[in-house]
Amino acid sequence: YHCGTKPVLAHIANGMHGMIIVKPKNGYPTDKEVEREFVLIQNEWYKYNDMDDFQNGVPSYIVFSAKALKAGDRNTNGDTFTLKEKPLVAKVGDKVRIYILNVGPNEVSSFHVVGTVLDDVYIDGNPNNHLKGLQT
Repeated sequence: YHCGTKPVLAHIANGMHGMIIVKPKNGYPTDKEVEREFVLIQNEWYKYNDMDDFQNGVPSYIVFSAKALKAGDRNTNGDTFTLKEKPLVAKVGDKVRIYILNVGPNEVSSFHVVGTVLDDVYIDGNPNNHLKGLQT
C-alpha cells in the first residue's frame, strides 16, 4: 500500500508505503512448522522533493525495514545498516518464513541469502507456486 496524497511518487520514495499479507484461506501447508516469520521491505530514500534525483534514479540511501511477526522479536525502521549490526535471529533448525517486498521505486532487489538453500519457497506467496531446495 502507499499514501494517496500528491506527490505520491515522492512519498513512496521516502517511506510512505508498506506490505499487506493475504494468506490462503486455509493457510499454508507448513504453517504449523514455522517458528519465526519476518517481513523485509527494501526501498530507496531520496532527498525530499528532489525530483531530479528521483527521476534519474539516484537515491540518497537504499534501506531495509524489517518486522517480526512474533511478539517480542526484533523490529527495525528503515536504516541502511540495521540488519548488519542487529540481524534478525532464528535458531539453527528453525523453520523461518520471510515475506520480501521491493517497494523501489527505481532500484531492483536481488535478494540473496548467502550460502543458503531454502527448503520451501512459495513464489509470490502462492501455494500453487511451491518449489523445494531453492537458492536465491
